This record gives sequence, structure tokens and C-alpha cells, in this order.
Amino acid sequence: MKNLLCWGNSGLVFPNEWGDPLEPTRINRALKATLSAVGVDKHIRVHDLRHTAASLALRKGIPGKVVQEMLGHATYATTMDIYSHVDPGMHKEAALEMNKALGG
Repeated sequence: MKNLLCWGNSGLVFPNEWGDPLEPTRINRALKATLSAVGVDKHIRVHDLRHTAASLALRKGIPGKVVQEMLGHATYATTMDIYSHVDPGMHKEAALEMNKALGG
């Protein structure tokens, strides 16, 4: 175990006790315990929360470039390939918007 005097300030939002990155398994265990405590028994990983947040951001009209930067992806294509989804309602919205754009 590290000495607390060895704080490694790496500028993280959620560091471990020593300022270093948290281990993914530790984060997921904590999330599982929290979800269980509030009565959610579904298995959800932190990565699932990231995916949901990115998908919702895109669905709500936040530009893909902004979402790309939030996620830290090197390319826009990576973000859009992974996190953008087309549902049937989106086709209807697109058709209505195109109709408006064409003067209909």
C-alpha cells in the first residue's frame, strides 16, 4: 500500500486514494453496490453509462464533434460509428425536417 504522502496529482476527476487512476473493476464494484442499494438489480457497467450518455447527447442534438471531444476519441468517425444509432422515430423527424427545408 502506498504512503498517502506520495499523492500523485494526475489531474483526475475521480482518482484513487493516491491520486492515480481507479481500477475499472473497483469502479464497477462500487457502481454495482450503489445500484443494489437503491434497488436496481440489473448489471450495469460504468462503460454502459458512458455509452448511454454519448447516445443521449447525440439524440438531443449535441454536435457529434462536441461528443467526440467529451469522450476523448481521436476521430469523429469513431464516435459516430460507435455511439450514433438510428431509430424509426429519427427517420420520421428527418423526413419532416426535409419537408420544411423544401418549403412543404
